[in-house]
Amino acid sequence: AAGVRFVPRVTGVENGLPVLADGSRPETANVIWCTGFRQEFGWMNPALLDDGEMPRQHRGVALDSPGLFFLGQDFMYAAASATLPGECRDARYLAAKIPAPVSYGSALAAP
Repeated sequence: AAGVRFVPRVTGVENGLPVLADGSRPETANVIWCTGFRQEFGWMNPALLDDGEMPRQHRGVALDSPGLFFLGQDFMYAAASATLPGECRDARYLAAKIPAPVSYGSALAAP
C-alpha cells in the first residue's frame, strides 16, 4: 500500500512520536501494529485493560486513550470480528473514526 512501510517494533513514545527498537523516531501520522494470531497486551498500560486483561474499547475505539484503535478481536462487534470478512467490515468502521492527531499520550506500560 502506498505510504506503508514495515519498521522495527515500537518500544516507546517521545513527544508524540514512536521510538523504534533501533532507536529511530520516524515522523508518522498513524501506526498499525500487527500482532499476529495470539493476542497479548502486556505492553499496554494496565489502566487501559479490563478485568480480563483485554483493551477497554467499543467497536475497536479505545475508551481511555484517544487515537488508539483495535481490530480483529473476538466479538469486537460481531461473531465474525475475528475473521477476515468481519475484520474488513470493522476496518471500514474504524477508518471513518480515525481523526487527525489531536493529542499525544502513551498506551505503554510505565517502565
